[in-house]
Amino acid sequence: MKNPLKKTTSSGWAATIAVALAAMAGSSGANIVNKIENSQYSSTPATYNSGYTHYVDWSLKSSQTGHSNYDSMDGLSGTKTKYLNYTHNAVFAGQSGFAKCFAISTLEALPPVANTDTRIIVKNASGVWVNLSDDFTGVGFSTRYAYAQIFFYGAGQTRTNPQIRVTSYSSGYNKDAFNLNSNFLTTNFNACMDGIAALPGTVGRSSAFVAGDGKVVINHVGL
Repeated sequence: MKNPLKKTTSSGWAATIAVALAAMAGSSGANIVNKIENSQYSSTPATYNSGYTHYVDWSLKSSQTGHSNYDSMDGLSGTKTKYLNYTHNAVFAGQSGFAKCFAISTLEALPPVANTDTRIIVKNASGVWVNLSDDFTGVGFSTRYAYAQIFFYGAGQTRTNPQIRVTSYSSGYNKDAFNLNSNFLTTNFNACMDGIAALPGTVGRSSAFVAGDGKVVINHVGL
């Protein structure tokens, strides 16, 4: 499957959260991790915001340009599932108190794969992978795509020890393709955890935070 490197605009649910997400192009790898760099991918940006849209194809068509092969793990479904690590570092030069929230979502790819089913999972304090987001639902719609809001405290990072993953739902979805979005949302912890009233697509969603020691704590497994 060729990589169109663009996000869909056709899904009804995507329009619901569009007010909360403003995707920019970015890059990733297999495992190969998703390293979120700073805005405009500069090491010294003025705003310290960041975001990207990345095309993911779980299939094994490695001969295609730009395609990565992804590792498998023992998934929550009891079968081997494909995954990629989502990593972030909240410490930048001169920004020891840096803390921000990112909205992470999977979206329909073009051309679409009709049955795509993804999860966002995190490793808890006991070292066990647990579900953070599965199906994304809203008023009048339900999808198999995942969405979560994750707050990184200053000094909180998951680059050296990845603890956030995007996975296929089960082995039956290990050939799916989709777009992965990561977008800066807010610097306000409560708004990240509970949502922003003016952005209804962010309210009641799955949320978690990464503490200064790098551990992930789930606040809410939501809609």
